[in-house]
Amino acid sequence: MKRKMLWNLQMFAGEPALPDGGSTPPPASDPAPAVQPEIDYDKLAQIVQGKQTAAEDAVLRGYFKNQGLSKEDADKAIAEFKDKQAQNDPNNRVKELENELETYRHEKILSGKKVNPADFDYVSFKASAIAKEKNLSFEKAVDAFLKENPRFAEPSGGYRIVSTGAPSGGAGTSADSNDMINAAIRNAARKGI
Repeated sequence: MKRKMLWNLQMFAGEPALPDGGSTPPPASDPAPAVQPEIDYDKLAQIVQGKQTAAEDAVLRGYFKNQGLSKEDADKAIAEFKDKQAQNDPNNRVKELENELETYRHEKILSGKKVNPADFDYVSFKASAIAKEKNLSFEKAVDAFLKENPRFAEPSGGYRIVSTGAPSGGAGTSADSNDMINAAIRNAARKGI
């Protein structure tokens, strides 16, 4: 015969009885907040990139081994492949275009500040160094550089002597034969010949 067991289900229906005889439990202490592990995404990207590079190298070595290349030739071929791959990388092209755009912006600022065009590269280099060092904008760095080195900019006021190429005394006063020929051509052009 099977024995039937009677369960007192009411025992589980109410609040649990506490050992001290109270019916309400003491306030639970706050559990320690779950600590989220910090993830270094840059390091993770480097690890993934390293694994991808290792797998890529293994595939390339296997391919070149099947082609009958020696280890040195395979290493050389892998280096050439990676160089070509880097040249065709669209990110490199974007960086080149960004550098060109920055160069054009710098040239526009320099021409606005009346820097001699022959000195654009030098002034741009020096102003970029000042901008990085003092955390300034490029334009403010150019102003600071030109304040200390005004010889790189054209004079802002006054007059400027410009040579027209014609001798001051007319066609017959210059001893240089090129000046005489140039003056004769100008005279002929004025007469409409």
